[in-house]
Amino acid sequence: MKNLLYILLIVSIVCVAAPVMGGETPADYSGAEAGADDAAAVAEEDGSASLDEAAAWEEEVAELPPMHFNLEPEFRTWLGGRVVDVNGANRAMEFGWPHSSVTGGFKLHYSPLPHRFDAELDMKNQYDYQTEFAYAYKDAVKLSYIGLGLWHNLDHLKPVTAATYFELGGDDIYHATVHDNRLHLRLKWPDRAYHVFGEFRQFTKEGSVQKRFYARNPGDTGSAKYGQTRSIDWITRQYRAGANGHFGPVELEYAHRIKTFDSHKDTTLFDRYRVGATTYTAEHAFMPEITTSEDAVKAHTDLTGRIVGSATFVNGGKENNISDAKVDFRRAYTDLTLMPFEHVTVALRYRYLELDTETPDFIFEPNYPGAPAVKNRPTKNAVDSRTNKAEATVRYTPCNWFGMKVEYLFEKKERYKEVVWYTDPTIPGILPIPSEENQHTVKVGVDVRPSRSLKAKGAVQCLYNSDPAYAIRPKTQFTGRFDVDWTPSTSVAADLYYRITRAENNNAEMRLSRDNVGALVSWTPAERLSLNASYDYTRYKKAQEMEFNLPPFAAPTEDHVTNRDTSHMYLLGADYEFAFPLSLNGEFHQSWSRGRFRTSVANAGVSSSYIGPLTNLKVRETGGGVTAKYAFRNGWGAEASYNLNNYQDMQDQPQDGDQDGTAQAVLVLLTRNW
Repeated sequence: MKNLLYILLIVSIVCVAAPVMGGETPADYSGAEAGADDAAAVAEEDGSASLDEAAAWEEEVAELPPMHFNLEPEFRTWLGGRVVDVNGANRAMEFGWPHSSVTGGFKLHYSPLPHRFDAELDMKNQYDYQTEFAYAYKDAVKLSYIGLGLWHNLDHLKPVTAATYFELGGDDIYHATVHDNRLHLRLKWPDRAYHVFGEFRQFTKEGSVQKRFYARNPGDTGSAKYGQTRSIDWITRQYRAGANGHFGPVELEYAHRIKTFDSHKDTTLFDRYRVGATTYTAEHAFMPEITTSEDAVKAHTDLTGRIVGSATFVNGGKENNISDAKVDFRRAYTDLTLMPFEHVTVALRYRYLELDTETPDFIFEPNYPGAPAVKNRPTKNAVDSRTNKAEATVRYTPCNWFGMKVEYLFEKKERYKEVVWYTDPTIPGILPIPSEENQHTVKVGVDVRPSRSLKAKGAVQCLYNSDPAYAIRPKTQFTGRFDVDWTPSTSVAADLYYRITRAENNNAEMRLSRDNVGALVSWTPAERLSLNASYDYTRYKKAQEMEFNLPPFAAPTEDHVTNRDTSHMYLLGADYEFAFPLSLNGEFHQSWSRGRFRTSVANAGVSSSYIGPLTNLKVRETGGGVTAKYAFRNGWGAEASYNLNNYQDMQDQPQDGDQDGTAQAVLVLLTRNW
């Protein structure tokens, strides 16, 4: 990928240099006028059209938006360096390569008609980059490419209790790099609304991560926690191809999609354990290979008018090539939008999903060293299901200062083979998955604008589920959203918002509450000065029943496992443009976050007497930056920025290692506009 980006940069400059420097500039004309002249000439030459028809065609083409065919070529490039200093944990620069690098890029637009060419590359280093490329020939060929790279620094947790924790990863530093590449090609039939298209996307994730698990320790003294390094190279590929076209008032489309997931490097982890005097090597944490294939047929009417409809049908399947587990799925979507009256819009939607699963009775289980693996580990049957969703929405806007929307959603899920899929019927409170689940949702939203400077909108949603299948799903839920926008003058704008969620499931002793409130203010006290500030507060609390599987293979349940999170975040920013070509931008932010996870089961592994301190989190993150841009003559310019981020683990517990760190980055660029 690194070499590809460099080649793309060189080829783009070479391809553009000749026409930009020595080519002829296209004549200054309007595409609408040229098209009308051609139509009139053809009509006059072969006599196949009357003057009225030619005039009508001319009027229709003249109404098209301008295409700006006479745009001058644009080319901007930049080159510089990025100096990075990280003191302490790399968590201080969570998303960024923690090393200095050369940085650069370019942006190009060139339209030697009938060709159009756009390209952009912004590269901080070989791991952090963003690139786009687009080419079009008239409306017959369209080719586009988007690439993205990202570096992610990961934590390495090391509980210090040697009797209950074994670190197999040493002092490894963990990270993951992500590369996302998407390519799209569309071909159009000349003078006809028929297209064929193809898409390819590859998403890769590679690096080294920490795998934590619970197993018998080598000393045969019971079970313990383990930390181990896993090298990853995960590749997800997606291929999609199809065709579509307009047939009267209806557009039809067919597409076939294949998606694969492949894992390389450490696809299996190995661990040694001892039973009596014999030491064994066990395989665990397998990474599967997954293949998905589907066919989709879509149809929709013209997207304008009082009646608009669409329908989609998808048929496909997914297969785990390691375990031989399979699932066939069928999806159907229908949408109908009506405008029976001037101020009323009605939308009707229907969704259908059917899952047919197939699982093997036994899967491979590694045996002791020297003996082959055999299929002797039994599996649980997967659940087949059918889900039907029906939704109706009515929007009423009688005037430009008031609008109202009412929605109702009904979802019915039916399950099969559920009688053989449950945890353990001998444990009180653990029940089989229900065979049927009905969910009703009502939502009401209102938008009002009592004055030009004040606008408010709000929505409330109520949900009821007859029989939730899982403890994490609510039986009843209330959600509210409220926003107020205030613009008392052209120099001041403010936004205040509040979000609330309350959920409960009495069957599983689950209770959830979430509150989020914040404000954003922007102020322009002078012509060249603008200020902005924001604040956000979030509070989250959830308590629910949880089952623990612990040695000697007991399964106690706890009916009040609490998880609490709170965060405060505020930001201050300023922009100033001088009378000469210099601009400054400054930003400061700080966040406070706390988290706590607890259970009262003494041997559950997260109580205060075990690794409880690891479940107490308190973090403060402070950062900011300054950016300056200056424009010289003849298209030259310069840019410099400084960014600082400080990450502090306020809990200071030895169980989670040293997480404190400070990251500083200086970026200097020289720019040129051609």
